[in-house]
Amino acid sequence: MPAKADLATHVEGTAFSFTKTFLENLSEARSHTTFVAAINAADLAALLQEPGPFTLFAPTNEAFTHLPKGQLESWMQPENRETLAALLRYHMVAGKFSVEGLLAALRREHGQTRLKTLQGEDLIITEDGRRLILVDARGGRSTISFADLPEKNGILHIIDKILQPAIMGPAPTPAPETP
Repeated sequence: MPAKADLATHVEGTAFSFTKTFLENLSEARSHTTFVAAINAADLAALLQEPGPFTLFAPTNEAFTHLPKGQLESWMQPENRETLAALLRYHMVAGKFSVEGLLAALRREHGQTRLKTLQGEDLIITEDGRRLILVDARGGRSTISFADLPEKNGILHIIDKILQPAIMGPAPTPAPETP
């Protein structure tokens, strides 16, 4: 008898399997090495393996390049672990929210809906033509570029910018470069 097929969705060369957790799938994705490094630096790996269900908005490596120079490095320092953890929890929501479900909520709520993140603040979801846009607490906008990737512990949406909660305050000042 043949082994049961491991159904997966392929995105940018990575097979996202519904039998694996967020962390397992993202750890195999070349497009998310920075996000996984941040998860580990913030000591949140266990959270991404909990049963959930959760919805995760995972920024790509490219998304991190839009941050001011040195900002990510500053957040990755051990003394900024709590700040980094808050930032990453802002990318997660309890429950499973598919694109279809988000679009239905947008119709019910006349073009805008809010999701409470695990960090505690809201994300605003809007629609721009055929794209779903996430608006963070600081007014930053991120587009869902790949949606509805089923995971063992929820659903994953890949986004193109970092989402920042209001509590982030001013951006950390990077240490000056030495000549």
